[in-house]
Amino acid sequence: MGVLQHRQRIRPAVPIARLPAETTLVDLPLGERAEIRGFRDIDSRLAQRLMQLGVIEGEAITPVRTAPGGDPVEYRIMGYALSLRRAEAAQVMIRRSSASADG
Repeated sequence: MGVLQHRQRIRPAVPIARLPAETTLVDLPLGERAEIRGFRDIDSRLAQRLMQLGVIEGEAITPVRTAPGGDPVEYRIMGYALSLRRAEAAQVMIRRSSASADG
């Protein structure tokens, strides 16, 4: 799948108040903690790579900062920093949690 197709599938950021409890990682605001719930339409090689990096169901994840252009985004997971492109983050399903990240 080409870059253009990925960009078309990424939804713009939704205001925090309107974000559903279950959404994708790309919609999570900076500093807000969420629990990984799984993947959606994703290539098996990308899913395998993300799981090897710690993107596993039940793990807590928090967006920490973005690159100047907004892509990639740095996330805190399992005590380390992981940078994902927005197209990759759009494939990770999450459940928002009420507590914010400790850092």
